[in-house]
Amino acid sequence: SLQLPHIQEKLFNRILAGTPDILPDYEKGVLEIEGKKFNVANMKTGSSIPGTVYDLSTEELERADRYEGNGYKRIRIILETDTEAWLYIRV
Repeated sequence: SLQLPHIQEKLFNRILAGTPDILPDYEKGVLEIEGKKFNVANMKTGSSIPGTVYDLSTEELERADRYEGNGYKRIRIILETDTEAWLYIRV
């Protein structure tokens, strides 16, 4: 949901500019919580998920951590372009 403009505006007081990239060895899944569906990334060798990389300040990243809550943790990943990025995964 952090990719949604209204969520970005609420959390960061701005719409984030992003760069397209691909997350290798993951596949897109869906998690349902209290009747709401959320996209999740599940490890799967040979699969990939196209997405967007956003540049966040340290303060903005801390806001994103609070938004995601205790059900997720942030891990460092390497994208197809060799860009290092953060990914939230279920705990």
